[in-house]
Amino acid sequence: MKRFLILILLGSFFLNCSESFAQTSIGGGLYLIEKTAIEAKADFVISDKFSISPSFNYFFIDYGTLIGVSAHAHYNLGDVEALNYYPLAGFHYFNYNYSGIVNVSASMIGFDLGGGLTYPLSENLKLLIYNKIA
Repeated sequence: MKRFLILILLGSFFLNCSESFAQTSIGGGLYLIEKTAIEAKADFVISDKFSISPSFNYFFIDYGTLIGVSAHAHYNLGDVEALNYYPLAGFHYFNYNYSGIVNVSASMIGFDLGGGLTYPLSENLKLLIYNKIA
């Protein structure tokens, strides 16, 4: 069980490189959990301390289609020009569809809590690592 929890914790970290355009960052990334997923993400800076980050996820699963949409609010605690760390809170929506002998469709709405780090790699490129609990 302990090994499983460590795998979940490490696997749910997400690395994201994004290109900055003034107060907006747009990027993509890869989830490395039980199933691999790709993510398109944006980050809209509201003030020095607050930003909003919507994302779209597509999970590669064996049967059917799993798509997720989420939106998080970040409260920035660090220096925006250097290492920045933040707690996050937000909502997510997942939709699963399978068409075969039997058609199955399911949806889930939930609340996320977590935290993350942002580190600028260059003037226009930054590394984003975060973990959230749904």
